[in-house]
Amino acid sequence: MAVGTQERLNPPFLMVFTQLADAFYNTIVKRNSVFVPAIFAGAFAFNIGFDVAVSKFWDHWNRGRQWKDIRGRYIQDTDES
Repeated sequence: MAVGTQERLNPPFLMVFTQLADAFYNTIVKRNSVFVPAIFAGAFAFNIGFDVAVSKFWDHWNRGRQWKDIRGRYIQDTDES
């Protein structure tokens, strides 16, 4: 093999990716008792993140047309204490 051929076959990013994949497998996937809760935790976190992102998008897209934005035009808060 010529000098540099090995570097061409195994670039540094591929070695880093392989190390990360091995670490992921050894810490999470290898044992079912760790893998299943990791899936549930990931799904729960994704659900919350997706809900927050879609709600912010919806509020931004419909700004000025929602009840919370136009409530002041139709209802006057009076304190008759």
